Amino acid sequence: MTAMFGTVLPIFALIACGFGFARWRRLGADAVALLNSFTVWLALPALLFRAVASAPVVQLWQPSFLIAFSAGMAATFVVALLLPHGRGSDLASRTIDGLCAAYANTAFIGIPLMAGLFGAANIGPAIVATLLTVCLLFAIACLLIELDVHRDHPARVAARRVAIALVRNPLVLSPLAGGLWNACRLPLPAALDSFTTLLGGAATPVALVTIGMFLAQPSRAGRTPGLAPLLLLKLVAQPLLTWLALLALPAMPPLWAKGAILIAALPTGTGPFMVAQLYDRELAVSSRVILISTIISVITVSALAWHMTG
Repeated sequence: MTAMFGTVLPIFALIACGFGFARWRRLGADAVALLNSFTVWLALPALLFRAVASAPVVQLWQPSFLIAFSAGMAATFVVALLLPHGRGSDLASRTIDGLCAAYANTAFIGIPLMAGLFGAANIGPAIVATLLTVCLLFAIACLLIELDVHRDHPARVAARRVAIALVRNPLVLSPLAGGLWNACRLPLPAALDSFTTLLGGAATPVALVTIGMFLAQPSRAGRTPGLAPLLLLKLVAQPLLTWLALLALPAMPPLWAKGAILIAALPTGTGPFMVAQLYDRELAVSSRVILISTIISVITVSALAWHMTG
């Protein structure tokens, strides 16, 4: 139990530090955007590249994990997509609701959490979950929104825009590059290994502080109905559905089974807010779901982590 709190609480303490620092220094959205850009474009890609490039392929290929985590994520997304929320019924808004309910913070919280609980060499579940969330779920959501926004245009226009966005996404390119390097069976040169280690090492603390700074930004939105169902879906339904999927699948290594449930229980990541900002809709909903789910997850994730490691 002591080890668990020694791992989980520092993660949320870093988020709290970012929150307090932003309020103390009155840092605005520009500071958040700068740190977020550093994390997304430099630090986290370096971490993902090195992890995938140096990991034995057999460690990342876990079909039961892929199916279970994807099933829990997909079911949660679809349920949220179909829920009435009283803010309009257009597909784009419902899609952002689906993202808020199913888009776990796999990279910024999942990777450091897995590393702290199970060791730095055992972040495989968080990496695979990040790929599924950032690539698969993000792509499907963007495609649905583009189809709604361009409902009067050919579907190929929307598909092309999504493809371009994914190709330019460093969180997609870096693990793919790492996988290609791994497939070529090439060892990492000492200089490249040291470079990615140093740069990737900044990803976790900077990302967590950035989340805190983002949560400290004042909300200018009014009433936002329908938050409770999204929070229940994210923090309760998604891990429960993932667990049920695990029961129906062949057994997998304990680390991956625990990782699937733990990562599914994480709070909402920043992806939904980025999509909401891009399409200028549901900004209040996405930002508040991120804020509230992160605060509640201090208790829920800590309890789940204690149960798994106790």
